[in-house]
Amino acid sequence: MGESSTDDSHNRPAVVVVDAQTPGNVGTIARAMKNYGFSELLLVDPPELDPDGEAYGYAGQAREDVLPNATETTLEAIAREFHTVGFTAVTNEDDSSHVRFPFQTPAELTESLSGRPFRTALVFGREQTGLHNEELAMLDEVCAIPASS
Repeated sequence: MGESSTDDSHNRPAVVVVDAQTPGNVGTIARAMKNYGFSELLLVDPPELDPDGEAYGYAGQAREDVLPNATETTLEAIAREFHTVGFTAVTNEDDSSHVRFPFQTPAELTESLSGRPFRTALVFGREQTGLHNEELAMLDEVCAIPASS
């Protein structure tokens, strides 16, 4: 995105990553954020991000701004400061005994957030297990992104 299209970056949602497994994963996320015009990266229980390590190696041009400006925080602080949307591939729309959370599709979420005056944080969980039920319960909305089994 060009400089003129980033004028609304303060209105864009923050991206929250909970308990990323490796520094390289954080770098890859920062790179994807930069590619799509997101700039605020918030990290809950992150791995150490050495400026000479793989996070910065994987970050591409995001090593110049997104990654070095990433902030470590807690999910509790995120829940207090933002309208939160947790993302999951698991909807629990089956016969299992998992906790069921009402969820929206990405299209429904886009419509529900359109024109809202609050700051939004998009919350992503662990690579292997996602967000835990207790974490999802802290959030304002849940969006299920369809994934292949």
